[in-house]
Amino acid sequence: MPLLTQYASFYVSPFGERTVTDELNVFLRSHRIVNVEKRLIDSERGTGWVFLIEYGNIDTRNSAGFPRSFYTGA
Repeated sequence: MPLLTQYASFYVSPFGERTVTDELNVFLRSHRIVNVEKRLIDSERGTGWVFLIEYGNIDTRNSAGFPRSFYTGA
């Protein structure tokens, strides 16, 4: 079964609310993580970390687009 790669991004300010880091941690724990890239940025909006999360899900669909468990075709 192929792995479907998806992306999510998060911005974490060192002066921001803790809820953003909590949301990031929950996301990381609840997905199959392929790669994490982080960069420190300094922009007009302030300084902070940008995280680009590459994560994957197993593709459980057949060639017709139906879930494999429901497909009974020949």
